[in-house]
Amino acid sequence: MNRSILFCLAMYIVACGEKVNFADKSEPHSQAGAAMRNIQAPLNEQGADASPIADRHEHSSTASLYAAEKKQDRIIIKNGSLQIQVQNYDETVSKLRTMVTAWGGFVAHSSTSVPYADVKEGNWTIRIPSEHFDTAMTGVKTLGQKTERESVEGQDITEEFYDLEARLRNKRLEEEQVQAILRRAGTISDVLEVQRELNRIREEIERAEGRKQFLSDRVKYSTINIQMHEAYPVTVSASGGFWATIAEGFADGFKGFANVLSSTITVLIAGIPVFIVFGLVIRFVFLRMRRHRENPKTSG
Repeated sequence: MNRSILFCLAMYIVACGEKVNFADKSEPHSQAGAAMRNIQAPLNEQGADASPIADRHEHSSTASLYAAEKKQDRIIIKNGSLQIQVQNYDETVSKLRTMVTAWGGFVAHSSTSVPYADVKEGNWTIRIPSEHFDTAMTGVKTLGQKTERESVEGQDITEEFYDLEARLRNKRLEEEQVQAILRRAGTISDVLEVQRELNRIREEIERAEGRKQFLSDRVKYSTINIQMHEAYPVTVSASGGFWATIAEGFADGFKGFANVLSSTITVLIAGIPVFIVFGLVIRFVFLRMRRHRENPKTSG
């Protein structure tokens, strides 16, 4: 009897101990799940560790934005377009390549064609450091005999660029908070939930960083589209004066007469069968009428 009582008492103590341990272990898990549901809100326990980092980032970013606004710096993408007539296409291309290298740029695209005999033309796209944009536009124009078209475009992306920086700063702080939650997660379900949120945040950071890199490249290197061609051949009337115009008129007249004569011959040849049938019908009617006049009594 005493042994049974002692055994039951021991089992009760062990059961109470397991409940206490289970409650202690489940508390961090519930905290991790609650923190994951309130990921955008400040963290309770790790907020003290994260706040100094956030303060440092916020202070440095605010200082940089204030410095930019104080200097009134604008972030501008400069693009240009030129159409020029050159004396010798190949020589001009060689000079252009030399100039682009001297400016610290590169050729992004090029194409060449020969629309007329011994006449070359081409389209070239060059990327030049933005500080040499004006120099490059002037230099390219000097390569041609005359400038037929010129355009310059400036795109202000200051607002978009600083907005990207602010979004990146906030997303990185959010990434640090989620990483802190991930370190506290105890169950597999909590780990998977936090990891999914962390992956989503990192994808957004990568997209924002890619856009920022693209804009930075466009700002650092300006784009100039160049269309160049050798002198196109001109017509005789454009350079031959009065007599050339008269000669051109005679030539057009003969061409017109030849076209009309050709059409007439075509109609005549195509209508021969019709003419033959029509002639036979007229001849038959004529013979009938003649016989009728010669023998009126017989016909009556």
